[in-house]
Amino acid sequence: MSFSAELEQHRVADEILAAAYEGTPPSQRGWIKTTLALVESAFPARPSRRLVTVENAAAGFGLRHLSETVPWTVAFLGEGYASAIRLAAALMTARMAGVEPLFAVCAGKPENVACAVLAALELTGVEQVFTLPDPSSLLRELEGRGRLLAFGLPQAARMESVLPIWRDAPPRIVAKALPEEALIRWAHPDALFVREGADALYEGQETGTTAALTLGKGLEGCWLHPSLSPDFFLNDRLGLFTVDAREDPFE
Repeated sequence: MSFSAELEQHRVADEILAAAYEGTPPSQRGWIKTTLALVESAFPARPSRRLVTVENAAAGFGLRHLSETVPWTVAFLGEGYASAIRLAAALMTARMAGVEPLFAVCAGKPENVACAVLAALELTGVEQVFTLPDPSSLLRELEGRGRLLAFGLPQAARMESVLPIWRDAPPRIVAKALPEEALIRWAHPDALFVREGADALYEGQETGTTAALTLGKGLEGCWLHPSLSPDFFLNDRLGLFTVDAREDPFE
């Protein structure tokens, strides 16, 4: 898939992506792969197109609900973003909705992006990666209503887009009785370690509170986003008609 010459100048070469993959330790690649398998297990693949027709003969009206996978998704990585695990979990969720193609835009230079992050792009099949201060120039060249995923951006950062945006946020993790601490800190280098009010709990942590995500023993290096499901990557349309006419509102 090619774009304008101006945009192509910012494409990250395949050689750089391949080198980053090889530069990622096998153990880290293994955790990324395990995360992909975990997301696949949680979200079975969805149909790319689903049409439901409902008719009410007594009222004389009907409706058709069309749900289709978005034509593309762009992941925007803020400068310094380093959580390969959370990136992989989000991109795999898009994959389970049937999204193709996926694009990535890195705000920083490729040599400043963590190898594991680029490896996560490789393992999720993101073959088109660009380095740009923001994704607007790429979005202008894409057709249809896609989705935008934002990673590593300050909470106050605004992104000018009419598209639905999902934002990754550093998780709050209870520091007490933290198992496999080095692994968890690698998976979430931007995590906020707290005493209570956590987003995630791990096996053996007794805090007296609940969290949106609990990870059992052996899953310390994995992730799944409770706030993101394949439904986010669907475009819905609703068409109304009279039963007598029976005309397809989507034709």
